[in-house]
Parts: sequence; C-alpha cells; structure tokens
Amino acid sequence: AKDGEEALRLAKEALATARAEADVALIANALELVLGIHMGNELPHKALTAAEEELELARESGDVCLEAVVLQKIASVQVAKGQPKEALRRAEEARDVLNMAGKTKEGAQAWKVIAEHYISQKKYDEAAEAARQAEKIMKELGDVMGRVQ
Repeated sequence: AKDGEEALRLAKEALATARAEADVALIANALELVLGIHMGNELPHKALTAAEEELELARESGDVCLEAVVLQKIASVQVAKGQPKEALRRAEEARDVLNMAGKTKEGAQAWKVIAEHYISQKKYDEAAEAARQAEKIMKELGDVMGRVQ
C-alpha cells in the first residue's frame, strides 16, 4: 500500500508541475498516471473524481485542447467503469469543443475515440461512420499519416 501511495503522491506532484508549466502534453501524461494508479487500485470513482477536477481546471484555463484531452480521459475512465453512454457523451463533447475552437485535426482525434467506443460496444456501423468522419477531416487537412486505417 505504501508503494501505491508514494506513486500516487509523485504522480500528483508531476501533475501540479505540468499545470504550472501549462504544458498540455505533460498535463495529459501526468493525469494518465494519476488515473492509471487509481484504476490499478480498482478505484475508478477516484479516477473519475480526479479527472473531473482536472476538467474544471482546464475549463478555467480556457485551453480548449487541454479541456478536450481531459474530456477524452474521462471518457476512457467511464468505459472502464462500464458507463458507455456517459463515455460517448464526453467524447462527443471533446469533439464539439475542438470543432468550435477551429481545432480541426484534434477534432478528428476525438472522432477516433468515438469510433473506439463504438467498437468496444460492438456497434460496428456506428464505429465505421465515426472512423469515416475522422478520415474525411484528415484528408481535408492533407494528413495522410493520421488517416484511420
């Protein structure tokens, strides 16, 4: 238990440092560590609480990319908790936030998360449509490497 507590303390410190640096990638990685520790300890409710708290901070910061990243992390936790409808709602919210901000490429990434959600639910027609939406955006941007396979 001590090791887990120490790992969580260090992960939270890393998250605080990442926030101070206002680095979206670092915040996403540190949050992933915090969530992973909670999920590994079979405490999905703590993971969800931590992610929801981070979402509030992201919204306060006004960084739409950070907000969308956190929304996608929340969606992942909700899938693990067996809450597919809530997860889909959060993934769609991430997509919408990015689209409204003109972050087209990141919005395509959100479509990929939505496609993965549908695959996990064995809703293959919906997954294919979400993947097509992501692919369409990537083609429009000329991003061949990001295309959905």
